[in-house]
Amino acid sequence: MYLGVELARRAVKALLVDDAQNGLARSAAPFSVSRPKPDRVELDPDDLWEALRTALGKLRKAQPQAFDAVKGMGIGSDLHGTILVDAEDRPVSPAILDEDRRASEESEALAGDFPAIAARTGHIPGPGHAAAVVRWLVVHERKAWAAAARVLQPKDYLLLQLTGRAVADPSDSSWTLWVDPAARGWCEEALTASGMPVDRLPEMAPARSVVGPIDPDAARDLGLPAGAMVTLGCGGDAARALSVGAIEGGAGFAALGEAGGLVATRGDSPAEGSGPGIVRSCHALEGVWLDSAPILDAAGCLAWLAGLTGASNEQALLAEAGQVDRDTGSLLFLPFRSGAADPFHDPNAKGVLYGLVETTRRADLTRAVLEGMAMAYAEGKEALAAAGHAIGELSVTGSDVRSPFWGRILASALGTPLIFHKDGSSYAAAFGAARLARLALTQESAQQVCTRPAADFTAQPVSSLAGRYTAKRESFRKLFRALQPSFADLP
Repeated sequence: MYLGVELARRAVKALLVDDAQNGLARSAAPFSVSRPKPDRVELDPDDLWEALRTALGKLRKAQPQAFDAVKGMGIGSDLHGTILVDAEDRPVSPAILDEDRRASEESEALAGDFPAIAARTGHIPGPGHAAAVVRWLVVHERKAWAAAARVLQPKDYLLLQLTGRAVADPSDSSWTLWVDPAARGWCEEALTASGMPVDRLPEMAPARSVVGPIDPDAARDLGLPAGAMVTLGCGGDAARALSVGAIEGGAGFAALGEAGGLVATRGDSPAEGSGPGIVRSCHALEGVWLDSAPILDAAGCLAWLAGLTGASNEQALLAEAGQVDRDTGSLLFLPFRSGAADPFHDPNAKGVLYGLVETTRRADLTRAVLEGMAMAYAEGKEALAAAGHAIGELSVTGSDVRSPFWGRILASALGTPLIFHKDGSSYAAAFGAARLARLALTQESAQQVCTRPAADFTAQPVSSLAGRYTAKRESFRKLFRALQPSFADLP
């Protein structure tokens, strides 16, 4: 029995997986973030532990015998940020999440002063990267920085609490801007550029590593079996890649969850540089890398609209819009409510709903949101193509929302068939983390364990829609460029 944990952007998710790779039970526990100022997004690190305890408690209640048989656990993380801990492994300040924009000047300085290092790390510097945040902390939070013994990502903070060891993997740590993906280790030049002492970082190890047995106190607190093994885990994209069998060069998938985007695997060591809209990172498996075109807010836009308009859920919105199925005319939606990671790499980007008229109804808003997300994904596909990827058929993962109507819109915007898998749920990163834990403990081959799930249905591009979306995408770009100068002036 294996336990997969997913650090989503606003919840901890957990999935119990048996030896036949069946998901026996799943649970989620939300956590809150704070916004003390318009440009700040923070998290109390202890809230992550409480959410983990709540999520695991639900699993234990649903499947007590299976829970007691857990042999190992792994974590896949979409939550990135900077956590400072002292010599006693306690947080010295709130975590600064990657949506935070306080270090905008520092990130601009990194991009301007050290372009070669940015190319080495595969990321264009942004204000939420730990490299920029640390430069800000050194100047503005001297007391907290002086008390910090280690700088950790959220996943690695949980690993520290689970095992007492500070260990990081290169896939999740790529988002710090301190990792050289080709070497799968800390990049000394990047550390020097941001003033980060290497002795304050966790040790680096391959994602398919065993960190150690769970700490006895942590096991009692979480109700896990004494002696259960904790494995290193990986970033969310790498975990989802394992969940859909994207384990060799040339594979790819579309992630439709809260944190989404298009991801393509690369089987050769990545060349330096990334390019606009693309980040390069390590896969969880040795000898494979990931090029991704991320969208920080992805399908969270649909959940937002459901709450805003009083719909019972996203599926109800899709059913209503699919029944109406009419063109939205000039209505456009920019799906960048969280900025930071978007096809245009503007951390100040905002969500925009443009072109409302008297006849606009909720079904039109739903379709506009779907089309806006599809336009953003199409921008990502273009960026991946410029990076040398031939994007063909794509797996779809990361969401419980399963709609041929939505699939048809996205497939038409991308010009690519999309395979919706029977197991391609919002717990895909947790499933991939459970698979990685199994690989770490059994030493089985990835080809044996990380197989592609069975297909549920395939969404094909529709030529009439594809032609319409080509023109609409140009309007999408023009609207963004016209509004972009004003984004930085908004709180």
